[in-house]
This record gives sequence, structure tokens and C-alpha cells, in this order.
Amino acid sequence: MSIDADGVPRIYDEFANPPSLRRIEKAKIAMKTPIHLLEPGISATGIFQTIADCKDVRLVTEEMFDFIAADEDKTMMRMKERQAACESGFRRMVELCNKNAVNQMRWMGEHNENLEVDHDLLRKTLAAMDAQSVCLDTDQRGASSQNRACEVACIGLQFLMCMLRPVGTGMSEEGESGGINDDNNDVNFHVSRSRRLTYRDAWFTCRAAEVVVRLLERQGACDWFRCQKKAISNKVAEFGVQCLFDLIVGSDGNTGYALSVGALEAVEKCLEVHGRTSPRLRKNSKIILDIMWRMKNDPAYNLEVEAQRLKIIAEQPGATTEDRVAAAKAAARVQVVRMDRK
Repeated sequence: MSIDADGVPRIYDEFANPPSLRRIEKAKIAMKTPIHLLEPGISATGIFQTIADCKDVRLVTEEMFDFIAADEDKTMMRMKERQAACESGFRRMVELCNKNAVNQMRWMGEHNENLEVDHDLLRKTLAAMDAQSVCLDTDQRGASSQNRACEVACIGLQFLMCMLRPVGTGMSEEGESGGINDDNNDVNFHVSRSRRLTYRDAWFTCRAAEVVVRLLERQGACDWFRCQKKAISNKVAEFGVQCLFDLIVGSDGNTGYALSVGALEAVEKCLEVHGRTSPRLRKNSKIILDIMWRMKNDPAYNLEVEAQRLKIIAEQPGATTEDRVAAAKAAARVQVVRMDRK
């Protein structure tokens, strides 16, 4: 038995034990290592290194899906590790696809620039983004799941924004540049108009607008005092607003449907939370709010919403002929109203 510095008797000194010292040293190393570099408790170790080393964006996506779907009982992979794997996957996908037309087209499912899109992949990606951005331990201050969920939302929206602004391949002289930030100092790439519209409509048909709105409500305007992620939450708001702009600009139907799922309220809430500290968010929010308010005051608003809703249903897997006919009739009614107004 020994007496410590405070005069408290101790039967043994566990800190003098060599195994304990080794555990303390390992803990110190772990604490200094960024959390996204720590290996999760999964049998297939090396998940983060595997994703980081992969140069095939399609393979990165499939690996991310595999780790997210890993059986919890067999792999002991907790939600925190799933969210970390999802964040790492999206981060690598951004690195491979940002300003890289070949990877963008390959990921979207194009072959020989035929402008085809793999809708199943888009739906699975949006589902992963949505599911892994949920905070499960919101009762704890600075909770790891809440912090990680905010990171997943941020990187996921960054990837979506990247894919909604494809880099041009020089195949078409008809192009448009930039988007909501055309007048900033960033490099604007001239892209094929048909490719941009094809990607936009494909993402929208897969309900990207609904996912973006949920992420804005969940993480873009979250209680950052609790999760201590003000900067990340602000980025979620910025990326989400830019994604909404790319999804609705130039399409009354998309704008009306986004309004019907709460896009206007989500943007206003983000602006209320982060507008004072983010000039870019204030500027971008004003642009998209002007578009949505103009649409909301349009007499054809309800017709546009219904036509777009039926169109999305008609494009879903398992859609019937009746669904497609109903969508076509609704689109025709909208065209008649537009022509009468002219």
C-alpha cells in the first residue's frame, strides 16, 4: 500500500504498471489523430485507406455503399463508423469528380457521351446522404454522431453541387457558365447545355430537391450551439442553397415542386441562423428566394406542382402506363395555360 500526494492510501499504483503506461501512450496517439483517419471496429480493416487509394469513382461509391450496409452484429460497425465511411466516400468522390468531365460522365452512367443517366445509382446516393446525416445522440453536447452527421450533409451536398455543374467536354459550342455565383472570382467552366439539363432533371426526378430540403432543415439550420459545428452547418446551408438553385433555375415545374416540399421555409430558416455571419449565404439566398416567391405568386403555380409531382411518379421504378398518361396530360394542361397567358 502507498500514500499518494493528497494523503489517500492506495493498495497499488496502476499508473506505474507498464501495460497501463502503454495504454496511456496509445490513447495519446489516438487523441492526436484526426477522427476521419481512425480505423473503425470492423473486421475488414483499412476502410479509409481503401477509399483514399481508389482512383475509380464508381468503385469508391460501391465501397461506400458496402460499408454503410455492413451488418452491425457481425462487424461491430456503429453508426459513428458508418457516418465516417460515408463522409470519406463522398469526400473522395468530390476529389475525383470536381472539374473532371470524364469521371463525372462515367459516374452518371454515360457511355460515349450518350447523355444516359443511371437513376438507380442516383437514388442510392441520395438515400445514403439522407440516412447518414441523421443525428442520433442529440441529447449530448458536442456529440460525435451529431458532428459527423453534419459533416456527411456538408460533403454530400458538395458532391451533389459538383454533379449539377458538369464540366464541358468541348463537344458543343452552345454553353452556359457558372450558376448562382457567376460574378465571383471562381473559374467558370463552359458546359454543354444539354448535359447540364439532363443531369438536373435526372437528379430532380430522383427526388434530390426533397433530400436537399431535409438536409437544410436538419443540418443547415441546426442548433449549432449543441453540436459545436457552426462553420460546417454554415457550409451545409451554402451548398444546399446552391444545389437548390441548380435544381430549379430555368424550370417552373421544378421550382413549384420544390416550393411544395418546403424549400422556401428551409432557405429562410438557414438565412435566419447564418445570414448575419455569411455574406455569400445572404446573397445566394436572396437570388433563390426571389425565384421562389415569383413562382409562388404565379397563377399557374398549383398546376406546375401537380404536373411535376405526376412526372416524378411516372419516372419512378414500377410506374404504370396510367401514371405516364396522367403526367403527360398534366404537362399538356400547363402548356395550354402558358400559351393562353401569352
